[in-house]
Amino acid sequence: EGVSKGLLLHLNTQRFHFEDLGRELGQYKNIFGFININPMDKDACFQLEKGVTKLNYKGLKLHPRLNGYRADHPNVKKLFKKAYELGVPTLVDAFPDGDSLLLGFDVSQYGRLALSCPDAPLIVAHFGGHRVIDMMLVAKRVPNIYLNISYTLLYYRDSSITGDIVYAIKSMKGERIFY
Repeated sequence: EGVSKGLLLHLNTQRFHFEDLGRELGQYKNIFGFININPMDKDACFQLEKGVTKLNYKGLKLHPRLNGYRADHPNVKKLFKKAYELGVPTLVDAFPDGDSLLLGFDVSQYGRLALSCPDAPLIVAHFGGHRVIDMMLVAKRVPNIYLNISYTLLYYRDSSITGDIVYAIKSMKGERIFY
C-alpha cells in the first residue's frame, strides 16, 4: 500500500521463467518488469522481442557477472541494439566481484557497449562498484550512459568507496545518476 510504481528485475538464474513472470506482470499496471536474457543464447533477440511485445516487459536486464560474458561482446551489442529498436531501455550489471574480475571486468567494456548504439539509453547498475571513478570518467564521455548507485552504497558502507561515490555525483552535477 502506498507504492505507486515498482520495477521488477527478472533474473534468469532464478527459478521463475521469463514467460511465467511476464504473464503475471500483465495483471499489474503499476509494476514494470525488465527481462533478463543471456546474450549468448542463440534465440536471445527472439526472447527479447517476445518479452516486450507479448509478455509485458518494459526493459532489458543484462547480467554479465552472473552469466559469465564480457559487457562488450558482439552478442551483447546485438541484443542492446534490438532493445533500442523495440523502444525499451537496457540495464546492465556493473558490479565487479571476484568472478567478474577474473573474467576480465573492465569499465571500458560498458563504454564500448553504449557507443555501439549511441541513441540507446544504457543504465549501468551499481556505478561500477569500487571502480566508480573510472565509470564516472567513461560516463562523462558517453552521453547515453546513465548511472545507478543501488547496492553499491550498502556494500561499501564504511569504506573509502562511499566518498568516491559522493565525489562522482558532485563531479557529474547529479546528471544521469539515480538510485
